[in-house]
Amino acid sequence: MNRNQTSIEGGLYDLVARGAKDVYFTKDEKDAINPFDWRYERYPACLPEIRYTNPLNDVRFGQRVEWEFDLPADVLVEATLVITLPTWLPKEYVVGNETNLTYADGDPSLVYGYVNGIAYFLFESIQIFQDNLLLQEVSGDALYAAGLTKGSWNQAFLTEKLAGVHDGSALSIARNATPSSLELQIPMIGCGWEGDRGLPLCGLRQTVFRLRCKLRPLEQLVETTGNEPCPAPWLHRFTQGGSTFSALSRIEIGQPVITLRTKQLYLTNEVRHELAKMTIEIPYIRYFENQFVLNALDYASFERGSGTALVTRFLDANYTVERIVTFFRSSQNITANRLWNFTNITSPDGQFYNTIELIIAGQPREDPWPSDVWQQTVIDAKQERSSSRTICIIDWSRGWRIEEIAPAKREPSSGVNFTTADRPMLNLNLQNVAINPSLGYKQTAFTSLCESWALYRIRNGSGGLEYAN
Repeated sequence: MNRNQTSIEGGLYDLVARGAKDVYFTKDEKDAINPFDWRYERYPACLPEIRYTNPLNDVRFGQRVEWEFDLPADVLVEATLVITLPTWLPKEYVVGNETNLTYADGDPSLVYGYVNGIAYFLFESIQIFQDNLLLQEVSGDALYAAGLTKGSWNQAFLTEKLAGVHDGSALSIARNATPSSLELQIPMIGCGWEGDRGLPLCGLRQTVFRLRCKLRPLEQLVETTGNEPCPAPWLHRFTQGGSTFSALSRIEIGQPVITLRTKQLYLTNEVRHELAKMTIEIPYIRYFENQFVLNALDYASFERGSGTALVTRFLDANYTVERIVTFFRSSQNITANRLWNFTNITSPDGQFYNTIELIIAGQPREDPWPSDVWQQTVIDAKQERSSSRTICIIDWSRGWRIEEIAPAKREPSSGVNFTTADRPMLNLNLQNVAINPSLGYKQTAFTSLCESWALYRIRNGSGGLEYAN
């Protein structure tokens, strides 16, 4: 029906301009909110910059290499090692390795490639210094194990891909003989975990930060689908797409190229001056790595017909320990350079232990629980994702929260003070393992990585650890 005395516009005006509605839309106060306001939320102005720093000495397998951080900006938000590895394949066959299966000695099932997760296992140790003060020390092996439950699934796929992690198939091992550029994020203060706010550099102008790494020898970084201990592809002939050729000799293989990449932010003068005057406390995860070896004596009870082998190992750590990540590797896998393999092939469940117990001051701090608790219950309750590996995780933190915008954000929640803990030790009820044919006896290595919360404080133009231990 046509009503000339009314209009659509009139109805809209009546909706927003009658009575108390005017007070809501036109409230004359600073905190008033207009739902039709077009302005965006304001943020302090900043300018990001990516800088690449070359090492102070030559990069060589099996030797130490050192970088001095180049930090001209105001906030450091990322520190990453960018890695390019040499190959034993002649240069005319490098490109073809991406589309063809390159196999050795005429056997299509025998392939060689860098270790799965090579960006991690390349580094025997990673140390971060402030002047002569050691702020962080950890191995790439420990970073690999600790990172298996870190971050979301989408983030994990990208992080592992950049680190050279693959599915373990023969084709993936062969492809890993010529890996593309790799990346490994180092655990720098203020930017070691997702959600960290960065390291304010404007309050540390007189401070020099250095990164020192120890690389593994090339002989410990190659794996194969065969049973060869210490695989040496440079001693074999290869076939690719119908062509047969010899690999480069050990001397002809080059050295890795590793660059330190940092992302830094430049702030406005006003913000920079205010930030430099502030006292800033930065809690960060500091790693304490305990490495142990279980030899024939530890497994002797199995040889005597007993079904139980009990061992005790003391832990060394400081500060408030939030997690203890324990992983095992057989000596066969170590000699074959399968450093990523944490599985016991003689056990139906792949575990190296029946139960693990934590003792402090002679009293049980954590009861002897089986792997169902340490590997499944704890991960389901507190970790961001499952590692699908035989890793024992003792976790006293509150765990990730589903309400967090970024679940990977880490902050101190709870833990055990290992600075004052009296004789912390692990009691392990072991499972049997196979004899290493190369050694003639049983041997297993395991690592217990204690993740502690240390406190770095910046004040009066300098920074340092608030507590020595």
